Amino acid sequence: MIVTIANEVSSKTLEEIEAYIAGEVMHNPNMNGERVHIDRDDYTSVDGCNAYAAASLLAGIHNILG
Repeated sequence: MIVTIANEVSSKTLEEIEAYIAGEVMHNPNMNGERVHIDRDDYTSVDGCNAYAAASLLAGIHNILG
């Protein structure tokens, strides 16, 4: 799964997002064993094979972003 975070997101917020993702990978059965790679780009998105897990992760990231 590839998570793209917008360049304008602060380093502190990125750390919060990374911690959130690590928690989801550990505790969410839909993401069990998922490998997540984080990139920076012009926009925030999640691309993965499991559409439900990707949508759920993106919703959580948007909650952090406010």
